[in-house]
Amino acid sequence: MGLKKYQRKRNFKLTSEPSGTGLARKTTKAKPENSSFVVQKHAASRLHYDFRLEMDGVLKSWAVPKGPSLDPGQKRLAVEVEDHPLDYGSFEGSIPKGEYGGGDVIVWDRGQWVADFDPKASLKAGRLEFTLKGEKLAGKWILARTRRSAGKPQWLLMKRDDLAAVDDPKFDITVSRPESVITGETLPGEKKKSGIHSVINKEARGVPQRATKPAANKARSVQLPTFIEPQLATLSKTPPEGTKWFHEIKYDGYRTLCRIEGKKIQFFTRSGLDWTSKYGTPSSGLLKEFRKLNVQSAWIDGEICVADSEGVTQFHLLQNALKEGNDRDLVFYAFDLLMIDGEDLRESALELRKQRLKNLLEDHGKQSTGAVSNIVYSDEFEGDPGPLLQEACRRGMEGIISKQRLSTYTSRRTPEWLKSKCSNNEEFLIAGYMPSDARAGFRSLIMASRDAKGNLKYMGRVGTGFDARDLRDLSATFKKITRDDSPFSKQETERVEGKRTAIWLEPQLVAQIAFRAWTGEHVLRQASFQGLRLDKPAREVKKEVAVPVKKEIKRASGKLREMKSKKAVSEKRSAEKSVARKPASLARVIGQSSVTLTHPNKVLIPDVGVTKQEIADYYSSIEKWILPHVKDRPLSLLRCPDGVREACFFQKNLNVYRPPQLDIYPSQTPRGEPEKLIYLHDIDGILALTQMNVLEIHNWGTHRSHPLSPDLLVFDLDPGPGVTLKQVVNATLSIRDTLLDLGLQSFVKVSGGKGFHIHVPIEPLYTWEEVKNFTRTVAEHFEAKDPKHYVASVSKAKREGRIFIDYLRNGYGATSVAPYSLRARDGGAVALPISWKELATTAPDAFSLEKAQARLKKLKKDPWVGYFKLKQKIQVLEQARGETQERKTKSAGKRRAK
Repeated sequence: MGLKKYQRKRNFKLTSEPSGTGLARKTTKAKPENSSFVVQKHAASRLHYDFRLEMDGVLKSWAVPKGPSLDPGQKRLAVEVEDHPLDYGSFEGSIPKGEYGGGDVIVWDRGQWVADFDPKASLKAGRLEFTLKGEKLAGKWILARTRRSAGKPQWLLMKRDDLAAVDDPKFDITVSRPESVITGETLPGEKKKSGIHSVINKEARGVPQRATKPAANKARSVQLPTFIEPQLATLSKTPPEGTKWFHEIKYDGYRTLCRIEGKKIQFFTRSGLDWTSKYGTPSSGLLKEFRKLNVQSAWIDGEICVADSEGVTQFHLLQNALKEGNDRDLVFYAFDLLMIDGEDLRESALELRKQRLKNLLEDHGKQSTGAVSNIVYSDEFEGDPGPLLQEACRRGMEGIISKQRLSTYTSRRTPEWLKSKCSNNEEFLIAGYMPSDARAGFRSLIMASRDAKGNLKYMGRVGTGFDARDLRDLSATFKKITRDDSPFSKQETERVEGKRTAIWLEPQLVAQIAFRAWTGEHVLRQASFQGLRLDKPAREVKKEVAVPVKKEIKRASGKLREMKSKKAVSEKRSAEKSVARKPASLARVIGQSSVTLTHPNKVLIPDVGVTKQEIADYYSSIEKWILPHVKDRPLSLLRCPDGVREACFFQKNLNVYRPPQLDIYPSQTPRGEPEKLIYLHDIDGILALTQMNVLEIHNWGTHRSHPLSPDLLVFDLDPGPGVTLKQVVNATLSIRDTLLDLGLQSFVKVSGGKGFHIHVPIEPLYTWEEVKNFTRTVAEHFEAKDPKHYVASVSKAKREGRIFIDYLRNGYGATSVAPYSLRARDGGAVALPISWKELATTAPDAFSLEKAQARLKKLKKDPWVGYFKLKQKIQVLEQARGETQERKTKSAGKRRAK
């Protein structure tokens, strides 16, 4: 579009808007992640928001009358307007009345944007999908053109359903955060507001809130100590309520205290270890960022973390970053200021310490000229903690920390800080391991913890969560701490499963373990290794027991009464009366499952109105049918975040975010290349997929125990245009009969689409190449026998009036839709096993979600009875192998004879 239209509408002698005559750069030469976006709040004849994306050296612009919404259910009209110059992105001021767009303008939000697909082609096609990384807006978004009218093109601006979304139609980010991101000021007549959503969204993205003026500080002056032991939180069953408390997000990283003395920056673990060298070089990352702080000396308490693409901190990502020497992604979440420039703040009230910290980081933010800082202020939330904890859990966070506002800083575990967790995630000692013949390293770890008397107690075994590096590094470390006898008492050793073959270790290593629950014998259930906690000494690892919150509040209140009130009273008391607005119901916990289902009423298959909740209910009701087909088998996932009518995509790995109900298993391709495969073990894993908007579950033709040896063949009969159902049925029966002639029994299922799938269980004796060649031979046999009705080629041009026998499902990495899985198609049909007798009278898409559920509820006999016990050999391959061996034997005999 260019800038001619923009310049023609404005008189630059009267308006202070930039003319656009000197552009800074062309975005076609810039890196995609450096493309800027800006949202300007514009009080023209009607208040609106101008949404602008940098593209081709200009700001592509849309006028959004109601402003953006964080609720995925809200669609906001966006009218395409003329392109604006790049330097308009920082424009704030007043356009004279009578001029085009006359009125006040502020920069309401700004940051970077990244297109999911080619931005030029997407813009032309009328659908832009992109990620925003702003100070108020984040996550996935869509701009979709609705129509080209005689006037200006109209689009819809929509938030995608991700961790930056807020499922609450009553919440309005433009009302909650009305201020400019440059000055902090609002338009004339507006007031600043805050609420739970603005707090949680800033925490998720690492965006600090603007500071308020500090209250009176009565800190004492002392020299900077060499180390300060941190204050620790007590585990609580529920978070405390009342105005005496405020609440923060609990991060998943390394607790770290930063010591600043001039230009010397040091990072200490909670036990006093100096880990400065682990977090980068003096000229990069966190060390460089802390040197920029406007302070001569300080002690700052916080947590060093790495966040995923949705802004949620993940411990395993931190470990990977440290192993790889990647300090760019490290973020220091600062939540307390203990000392600054000779002032000891530890005897001051917590809310005063946080105000001083907020001011320090705000000054640092102003000096950063809009760059994203690696030092982030950990914001606090006042009011009812229930919605905050619910929202944190919905987004996959650790939980929340509740702190008494008037408490001093005490270097030990105290009842003034209480932690409420979303999931079971604790530290345990490694007391030994079980050796493995199947993979390098070990099969599982033997976990332990100490009771109140210091006695070592068996906590169970952990056999998942390791990658190849973990197996290698841990095995090398174990060699240094091996011992001959069990570290447990004789009685406790008897509880250890597999104790006779166990390799025992000195209980010196601390591991972080995620687990679903405790068994009746107080042993870990479905536990997964998250990483070593090198920052925590083994002597500190004791079993955490959550105590009733009332008991802790009573203890904390007694300690507070002993404090000198004059040192702990804030001038800002009005904030105690603030009451946070509860959001609408954001999530639903599914039965006794560990999965929390967000947006349960979201419609994913519009033509039949199937919701996410209905899909979860379906899988919960058919657990015994589907689980044997997907448990411990490599999976590929078809995800449809916005339903079947929008863009869907296949996913074969979980590099960024992995729900705890799913497992990643290190494997190798047939070429020996490392690969991480997705597995699940129970119904919670299936429900976790539903939460991820997975509409189709595809399984490989193999099992976790032998990934390079398939145990299943699948023939997919895909009819082309003009093929009748009767023809497809007859073809399916013909392939069944041919397989029987080859000595192979088979089973049939409706695909939920246009055709049928034939399953052939086999013994895992063959390579992927062998089974693929065999199935191709079968398909080509039918094509050669009847080329008018069959085709073995993937070419769509050859399918008119023919049935494509798809044998390609049988190569390494190829998949087919799992039995009982939903299909991502209009109608919401299910891929359902049937008997051979039912084939002639059953259409491929005969079973909707509801019909499939009803059928399985009353079904008395499994149509695939004997399926899992059947282990068949492929006789033609056995014969070929025999002939090959015979030739090798004869050849070897001839060589010996010579």
